[in-house]
Amino acid sequence: SITIPAEEQSLVYKAIEWFKRALSCEDDDMKAAAERCIGQSYLKLASRLGPKFGRLIKEKPGTDWEKTIEELYMTALKHYAAGGSVGGLAQAHCGLAGLYTTAFAEGYNPLRLSDMTKPNEKRVKMAELYWKKAAEAPVTEADPDPDPPTVVTACCGWADLHMHVYRRDPKPSIKSLEKAMQHLQGCAPWLQAHAAHAAYQSAAHAALDVLKRLLMLLLKHHANNNNNAKAAAGPDLKDFYKSVLTAKPQDVAKVLHSARAFARH
Repeated sequence: SITIPAEEQSLVYKAIEWFKRALSCEDDDMKAAAERCIGQSYLKLASRLGPKFGRLIKEKPGTDWEKTIEELYMTALKHYAAGGSVGGLAQAHCGLAGLYTTAFAEGYNPLRLSDMTKPNEKRVKMAELYWKKAAEAPVTEADPDPDPPTVVTACCGWADLHMHVYRRDPKPSIKSLEKAMQHLQGCAPWLQAHAAHAAYQSAAHAALDVLKRLLMLLLKHHANNNNNAKAAAGPDLKDFYKSVLTAKPQDVAKVLHSARAFARH
């Protein structure tokens, strides 16, 4: 089901009620654990809907899905903060940033506004804020990293945001693509340091996928601008793009390092 079945939702909310009872106990550790469990419950609900946002607004109109999902993520944030969960906060930040990024990319307009400039500017601003928070969150032993790890999801999402800004701009600026490349580079330190990590493959594939799409936009940008920029693209960018198409996951950190040269004036 594209939405969460009623029975499943009911079970999650029942669990939340039980966790809330634990908040009245005198043990601070128990209270913090209960807060984290409540945060996790709301994050699970949000995470079931957030990635399907694009489909939900097309297949189930009539609900303001952006507001509905935003409230779930915000509630998760509140409880994770109260429970002191750094990893939980980072995952909720990622979810919120992804929601705002997709709403911007889709041009979501539940209020049927004739001018969407301000709502979209706000979405980009909020997405920037939450991608940044997630990308910079420290990893702690108490919060096992998801797969792919939060920092990679955040850096890829942050790059994607600027690619959407480029696509939606009536006069696309290469600066948006430069920002995308800059944020994507944030994946490199994790990839360099975790070659043997269980989540390495998914992280490497995520970074490669974004890099391929970014290089394709750079090629199109240079093709559409017949001034010096075209010369700047040259055969090097095309050759590099071809090499990235066949790059192996273990080489992603090196490939990202090489890619930096192609997103500068």
